[in-house]
Amino acid sequence: MKKNHSSFKKIGLIIALLLFNLGFSQNETNPVVDTTKTTKLEDIVITGVANPKAKIKSSVSITTLDVKQVEQSAPRSTAEIFRSIPGIRSESSGGEGNSNISVRGVPISSGGSKYLQIQEDGLPVLLFGDIAFATADIFTRFDGNTAKIEAIRGGSASTLSSNSPGGIINFISKTGKTEGGMIRTSFGLDYNNFRTDVDYGTKIGEGLYFHAGGFYRAGEGVRKTGSTSNNGGQVKFNLTKEFENGKITVYAKFLNDRAAAYMPMPVKVTGTNSNPTWGSVSGFDATTGALQSIYLNHNVGLGPDGGLWGGELLRVDGATCERIGHLKPLALPGGDRAAREPWRMAAAALHRLGLSSSTPLGADAPSANTLLSLTACAHIRAGTLAPIPATSLKAIASMLARGLNCPSTTSAGRWFDAVAGLLGVCWWQTEEAQAAIALEQLAAQWLSENAAPVLDAELVAAGLNLDVLLRRLLSFMADVPGPANSSAATHEASQCATRTDTTDQAARPVGVFAACRPEALVLAAQSEASALFHVALADALAQAAIQAAQQHQISAIALSGGCFFNRILRGRMQDTLTQAGLTAHLPTDRAFGDAGLALGQAWVAAHSLQPTRAQQINTQQATTRNSLCV
Repeated sequence: MKKNHSSFKKIGLIIALLLFNLGFSQNETNPVVDTTKTTKLEDIVITGVANPKAKIKSSVSITTLDVKQVEQSAPRSTAEIFRSIPGIRSESSGGEGNSNISVRGVPISSGGSKYLQIQEDGLPVLLFGDIAFATADIFTRFDGNTAKIEAIRGGSASTLSSNSPGGIINFISKTGKTEGGMIRTSFGLDYNNFRTDVDYGTKIGEGLYFHAGGFYRAGEGVRKTGSTSNNGGQVKFNLTKEFENGKITVYAKFLNDRAAAYMPMPVKVTGTNSNPTWGSVSGFDATTGALQSIYLNHNVGLGPDGGLWGGELLRVDGATCERIGHLKPLALPGGDRAAREPWRMAAAALHRLGLSSSTPLGADAPSANTLLSLTACAHIRAGTLAPIPATSLKAIASMLARGLNCPSTTSAGRWFDAVAGLLGVCWWQTEEAQAAIALEQLAAQWLSENAAPVLDAELVAAGLNLDVLLRRLLSFMADVPGPANSSAATHEASQCATRTDTTDQAARPVGVFAACRPEALVLAAQSEASALFHVALADALAQAAIQAAQQHQISAIALSGGCFFNRILRGRMQDTLTQAGLTAHLPTDRAFGDAGLALGQAWVAAHSLQPTRAQQINTQQATTRNSLCV
């Protein structure tokens, strides 16, 4: 009986507690209500509508993303933000841009976002969203300037914007009406990426606000490219003035950003159609590797030693080769940038000769740095090239002296650039091979009116060592008649690199040549020097090939590489080799440049991957064995 009595007491206590909780709940007078959804439904929508109205009153499908919602999705690109918008499919597999974006019910039909328009503050980023490799998301960056993103699907989008039957996605910027800002830095944990965002806005007058901000980032990216593939940033600014019945906003944006684009990767497939085996090709990891390279825009060959090859003689035997000769190396001050600025290669050539600002070229000749200033006269004819600041000359001299960011190369193209810079023919290149073409034109004009220069014993003996030739070329400019050889003229010329003629709208370099030397004499010196360079280089390459052919018992010589687009170099070498009893082979379709290199790479790859088949090919095509390639 005592046991049952105790059980009834426990049951009674539980019932009392439940009744107490029920009564306490009924007596509460301040219930907590979540107003977040209500507030968002009352937000005024301004994208793709004729009359701004609350979202809850709109008849079209609208999505609004604030900054917190975007950050929670952790997007790696602008296109990945769109995945948070219902009804939007964003295929962002190519990096920061060139994404395929579609709206539910509307097909893609092509790459990009053909039926969807991306806007910034109501202005279209691009009027067309399907331009090949130039889609709207490439030119759009999300940063701290963005207050929210509005997306409207269908409805009035097609009538209020062009090419947007699927919808509109609008990035709306902060105006500064809410004072404040932020500084934020992010970095990659398992890949090289560093980014800093800054923004700030405030009220600066009655109804007047401003906001400014942007970001800068640098890094390799999510795949291993071996260089800083992602580099750049964005700056945005807006000024808003509110009135009683509206407002005016002045908006500015500057975007200068570079990002790697990841295209389909090469994959090795073995096995059968019904049971294939997928894997990476030799020397490349398809899951982490990238096709980008710092040498992507230039024909640079890396040899087995890791050096920048070019300008060489190769003994070819099927898919194997032996480097048996090459031009002397030149430094690339600033790396790949030197290929676009021949004046840097000119400075590298002077450094190779051991010349500095205190080392004269001769008893009455100006110093090396002064000579660079004097060569500015060449640009007086065209007036298209800016002078070189003295600070840049000093910086390059310091880099060369310390060997800082100055990889060396034996490329024949860089030797053309160096000579063009030394002669004042071209200091800055805006087109591929611009300097080499300018040199060829000068040489062709001179050779059409004069006999080819006769090389003396010193130049012939120098062969592929072009140092002697460089000094001869420098003397052409230093020996032009005029008062420049005097001390007063030399002092004036030393100031040339930082002065421009203020009376000329073209801002042309001025100096001793411009003031005292007849233009015709300068042009004649450049032309004769260009002709000598072409003749000496062609003969040096030809004689090296002839000697190698005799040593290795070779009768076939193949001329390959972009420099053989040069008619003077190609023609003189052909004649010399033919006179020596050798057969000179040229690409049948004149593919001396990228096309020929690609074909050669494919040939080597085919031999490397299929050694048995390669032996059969080599037997059938004996001309490819034991031949010489220049």
